[in-house]
Amino acid sequence: TVLSVDAIGDQAEQHFGFRPCMPQLLSAWHQLQGKTVFTIARTGFGKTLTFWTTLLAHTKTKSNGILLIVTPLNILGDKNAREAMERLGLSGINVTGDEAKPEVFKNIAELHYQVIVASPELLVEHEGFRALFSNTEFTSCLINVTFDEAHCIILWSGKDFRPQYKQTHKLRWYIPDKVPYHFVSATLPRNIQDEIMQLFNLQKGDEVVEVRLSNDRPNIHLQVVEMKHSQTQKRDLKRVLRLDGDDRPPKFMVFCNKRKETEDIVKRMWEDLAPQYREKIVWFHSGMSDEFQESRMQMLTEGKIWGIVCTDAAGMGLDVPDIELVVQWGYIDSLCTLAQRLGRGGRSLLCEARGVYLVESQYFDATKAAKAERARKREEAKAQK
Repeated sequence: TVLSVDAIGDQAEQHFGFRPCMPQLLSAWHQLQGKTVFTIARTGFGKTLTFWTTLLAHTKTKSNGILLIVTPLNILGDKNAREAMERLGLSGINVTGDEAKPEVFKNIAELHYQVIVASPELLVEHEGFRALFSNTEFTSCLINVTFDEAHCIILWSGKDFRPQYKQTHKLRWYIPDKVPYHFVSATLPRNIQDEIMQLFNLQKGDEVVEVRLSNDRPNIHLQVVEMKHSQTQKRDLKRVLRLDGDDRPPKFMVFCNKRKETEDIVKRMWEDLAPQYREKIVWFHSGMSDEFQESRMQMLTEGKIWGIVCTDAAGMGLDVPDIELVVQWGYIDSLCTLAQRLGRGGRSLLCEARGVYLVESQYFDATKAAKAERARKREEAKAQK
């Protein structure tokens, strides 16, 4: 029997010490009814609470419930598995490439874990998961397959970059039809949602439910700033970060589009900082070890470093509540990615944050118009000769 929305809320309040909001409870209630759910809400909303509220309610009414969570980042997978243990007292595991050993899959098959987190590549390609999906004892315990940061299914699945992401639709073949899905994101516009629906062969109707809220972030104040200097000098960035003198800058994250850019920017910043401050700014990308990523994120959370210059490896789903300044360095052609990155700021609603989009001059209308005017004049001059 599925609990009522009020009963789910009462149970969650008793366990967590606070009551989830109505959209969170509705998402959990629909999941418990065995429906495929799209949960779409702003960054910092608490979408992962819909995982734990669902699992908590399931464990109170049934035994052996399992959540299978698909995540794009190892550090995010570690966070989800750790939260399952800390917030629910349930066993969870993040199955990374290093963890994907026969003993681990044996323990999963014996139902030792209630939360299993894995990358799309492992779910699609690893023989250990293939065996699990053929194991009816295991699949009968699945509450659903949850895609955290579900927009990545489409936006991260390129020919040369993580093509297996789109291949996750094969889970529809591997896992029994009765197992529903949960797609979670702050940036899931209709076109991307429709593409996911088509990819997973989902039909709009009673078995697919959407819980959608605005992804507006009123405590993040957005600015678009034109670069006035050469990108190699990084002078525009230094101006925005206020890295002058001995004053501590606001806690910050600077997002770059390439790994090498993160390293180049930090090295250039170090040149203008006193030696004792250079360790206060670090680069952060997927080429760093999991241990490094976790330790630097903890240092940022505790205020032991000023900020990080990073790629999306430090982005989605990671909860540093008091980032005061987020900068996107350079033009990016995805509004979803921009919203995700700037949305790292002010995750605590008590924190007022700035989101600065630092863009090269060539992308501004005035620059384009001036360039077109110069080209027109050149053509006129040629015609008069």
